[in-house]
Amino acid sequence: MRLITDVPLGAFLSGDIHSSLNSGLMSRISNLPISKWLKSDLRFLINEYLSKKKIEKQEIFNFKTIEKLISDLLLNLSDNSWHLWNLIVF
Repeated sequence: MRLITDVPLGAFLSGDIHSSLNSGLMSRISNLPISKWLKSDLRFLINEYLSKKKIEKQEIFNFKTIEKLISDLLLNLSDNSWHLWNLIVF
């Protein structure tokens, strides 16, 4: 994937697997500070989209696993920001 632009680049996330994958790839290539954002300005996305109630209602993912990813990120134990970002845009 090649990204060449003179202006800030954005992505429309429809919620399907293709937009999630493309967004994740673009973010990794461009070195966006997703971890920093999820710990501060975008923290509300974790609370809104990865809440226990929402995850258990969808019955797709195991909340305990997601809870561990969130905890490790917020405690600076490991950088799970890309995993969390992909779950948010999924």
